Amino acid sequence: MSDFYNFGLQLRELLKGLLHTEPQVPETFISKSLPLEGADEIHPETSMVVDIFGQGTEKIVFPPENVTLKIKRGQPFKARNGLTTIETEMVELNLKGESKLLGSLTLKGGAEVVQDPNRKITGKIIETEPGVGLPADNYFDVLLEIETEHGVFFNKKPEHMVATITDIPPNFAKTPYFSTTEINLYSKLNPDGPPVGVIREVAHKD
Repeated sequence: MSDFYNFGLQLRELLKGLLHTEPQVPETFISKSLPLEGADEIHPETSMVVDIFGQGTEKIVFPPENVTLKIKRGQPFKARNGLTTIETEMVELNLKGESKLLGSLTLKGGAEVVQDPNRKITGKIIETEPGVGLPADNYFDVLLEIETEHGVFFNKKPEHMVATITDIPPNFAKTPYFSTTEINLYSKLNPDGPPVGVIREVAHKD
């Protein structure tokens, strides 16, 4: 058997080994405690302190049966900082309640709900330590509309809601969400005019 033939056999075995190596770990690193892409529907009790200029201030409480939050989660991926991250979108925000100042009201959000693609409610879930998964920091930047007996009000600057969560979907009994800033409200009848009120505080909890 010639040396050339032996060399050919060795080369074929080498190529076979290279072609049957273990698959590479994908860039979309997934922590064990984080779920895959999916959707959640939750109904937390929600409270809101609103100040309508010239009329007064009140705290409005929306009971869980009148609150619907529908959230879409993307596939977890490893960000450049090494932390597993999930991009989220609140596709529906719907709260119904009663106000002494405004009467019956509906607070809503989500690009399809308000029929405006520029008013998407987006956010992220970001693990606090690489590879741990949960707990994780969670936030949403909320654009909302409030339909009332006295007109429709909306915010121009997103309302930043934050929490450190230990479950997906979030367990509001353990990790309530809070707003980080006051949110100016504008009238849809005069959107370029001055604000007509402000949301001073928002909180979600079970």
